Amino acid sequence: MNGSTFLTSLFLTVLAGLATGLGGLLSIIFKKIDDKYIAFTLSFSAGVMIYISFMEILPDAVKNINIYEKSGSNFLAVVIFFAGIGLMAIINNFIDDTPGTLSANLNEEKKRKQVLLVGIITFAGIIIHNIPEGMAAFMSSAYDINSGIIIVIAISLHNIPEGLAVAGAIYYATNSRKKALKYTFISGMAEPVGGVLAYFLFKNSVNAFSMSIIYSVAAGVMVYIALEELLIKSRKYASAVLCFFGWVIGMIVISLGLMLK
Repeated sequence: MNGSTFLTSLFLTVLAGLATGLGGLLSIIFKKIDDKYIAFTLSFSAGVMIYISFMEILPDAVKNINIYEKSGSNFLAVVIFFAGIGLMAIINNFIDDTPGTLSANLNEEKKRKQVLLVGIITFAGIIIHNIPEGMAAFMSSAYDINSGIIIVIAISLHNIPEGLAVAGAIYYATNSRKKALKYTFISGMAEPVGGVLAYFLFKNSVNAFSMSIIYSVAAGVMVYIALEELLIKSRKYASAVLCFFGWVIGMIVISLGLMLK
């Protein structure tokens, strides 16, 4: 991997991370964002990620593993795809213990403390799962710039509502725009950290086989995020009809974009 490829891949990974900060900025600027807008954004992002995973990334994984093995079998790619789903499920099992609905009986000070705890746990969870995302974005960009851009777009779209979640909680609890932006920026920068980690781990072993593994894991991770973190949670904010149309529109928009690439 030459210096130009490294810098381009790192730049794209940084852009994906900065989308988290964009979500935080929107949360602070608008303060109260309509629930229907949040639901549509979540379901739209889910549609983008699901379409890209099944129509672009997983087929690329199968293609690369066939180049390496010349067997015409997609078994290993599929197994690793489900391993990626399992990986995110395990990670979420450790970080998804955030407190539930806030009690109406809490006074304002205690409520702020509880919301702050929610924000910090969300912040830590986003850092943990942004690292493998950053690894996938970086390696995909280094191996094939077109695939890398597609993955970065998908990651960026779902990073925006993540930034909304972190900044909204931190800003409510501390009334500090500076702290809210700081937390979202740090969580987003876990993406390029993952990219640099991937560089040191895989810089001497980038081939069709290693990329098929990375693509398969990335597809599994993105499908899990799309279904568990985006599509299901979008239903908390709006009707099933709105969420369904957001999901379908997301797939339509990204499919049209991919036709023009």
